[in-house]
Amino acid sequence: MKREPKFWFLVTIMAVCMFMPAVSATAQALAPVTLKIIACGPPQKDVQLVNDALTAYVKPKFNATVVLEQYDWDAWNDKANLIIASGEEADLMFTAPWCGFTTNAPKGAFLDMSDLVQKYGKGILNSSYKWIVDVGRMNGKLYAIPAYQLLAQSRGFFLRKDLLDKYGPSVNFKVKGRYSGGSVKDVFNPEDLEPLLKVIKQNEPEIIPYYGIPSKLLSWLGPWDRQGQFEVTTINVYDKVPKYINFYDTDYYRKSMDIARKWFVEGLTNQDIATTKEDATEQMKAGKTFCYSQEAQYLSEEVGSRQYGYELVNLNVIKPIISTSLVQGAMWAIPRQAKDPARSMMLLNLMHTDRTVANLLVYGVEGKHYVKKGGNVIAFTPANDPANALYYNQVWEFGNQALLFDLDGDPPNGAKRLEDFNTLAIRNSALGFTYDATNMKNEIGVLTNIAAEFDPQISSGTVDARADGTYAKFLAKLKAGGIDKLLADQNAQLNAWLKANKK
Repeated sequence: MKREPKFWFLVTIMAVCMFMPAVSATAQALAPVTLKIIACGPPQKDVQLVNDALTAYVKPKFNATVVLEQYDWDAWNDKANLIIASGEEADLMFTAPWCGFTTNAPKGAFLDMSDLVQKYGKGILNSSYKWIVDVGRMNGKLYAIPAYQLLAQSRGFFLRKDLLDKYGPSVNFKVKGRYSGGSVKDVFNPEDLEPLLKVIKQNEPEIIPYYGIPSKLLSWLGPWDRQGQFEVTTINVYDKVPKYINFYDTDYYRKSMDIARKWFVEGLTNQDIATTKEDATEQMKAGKTFCYSQEAQYLSEEVGSRQYGYELVNLNVIKPIISTSLVQGAMWAIPRQAKDPARSMMLLNLMHTDRTVANLLVYGVEGKHYVKKGGNVIAFTPANDPANALYYNQVWEFGNQALLFDLDGDPPNGAKRLEDFNTLAIRNSALGFTYDATNMKNEIGVLTNIAAEFDPQISSGTVDARADGTYAKFLAKLKAGGIDKLLADQNAQLNAWLKANKK
């Protein structure tokens, strides 16, 4: 790695020291400790500068040196499992169900933070979003604390606005399902899109009307909390009384597979829809498709339009929801090998409550990586071009997104928009419950393999699942594989939790 000039190191330390509080009595009484943050995502070129700045800011508070260490997506799962298994140095660690949280937590990989958060996490417990803390619990123990980010999510379609404007009037296409003050009214139905897809196919032969990928097909678009992208069971977030159901034995799934079959036969989708490894967003960026399905939040149109170079329109199929799987999508745990769990919690508390720490972790060092434009707005420095950034981290990953500066060009008042969006969304009534699958590992393994065999071809419409018996065979195999046993165990745990929490 290329070493930065000493000048920038001195500038960084001087800038931080200008705002650095005097050494506290707490820090003076504590022995020095190094706190290693293990995070996922692309390693940042200027991480050492940020580590130095974080340390200069944090050390006077509780005598800790901070080291942020990141591992890229393709290496993350293997590295995280190795750290957990070997006891390699780690003091705060990113976790989520999609990278082993529900498996690792019951095995003792992470500490129960229930007492630690009461003593050293007061800022988190006194926040407007303190309710998220319980979502990190399993079997009553607090194994992780979620980051406060875009917790709500809608699901729907993203369409090229130029083609929508050009062909929409010819089929009297009605634009519905747009965001207004954080909510969605008059949600959009997938079948309403069909006339527009047909006119695109007829007039734009080089463009695929709808580009689908196996993980985000039409059946995925519903108000589901599957607590994992490919789980065979789900909770309908709209239901006031939560209950696990067979995801593949619902009217929504059957309707979706029928629509998908019709679209596939009529050539409105990519013909490799059941197997493609291509990302739909890359197809959109390359101008090869008219629309695709995706998660949606309040800045989705702006972010997508900036990314692709032309305007997008987001049409939502469901109103925004908050599910367990969404809230658990980015969490922080204290590994069992943490050298000083109390100070790990102190650092996590700062990540949730301290604007300086939050922005250092995401945007880096002022003057080096960004400049202030006025108020709460920043712009990247010319040297820190986001396309080849020296430092620009994931906004959703670290602590509290509401503390972050607004980027120049984005709509103003990002923190308020974030709070409004999360507050107005429909919450899963089982939020705070996490299923312990310890006793169902074999069944889940069998059922997951069955779903992987049948679902992509059925959900994509590449087979006539009703006529040729594929769908009936799928349901029968799930039954033989133990899905009823899994549902019984899940609902027994859920009902016990509902009773204990008087819900």
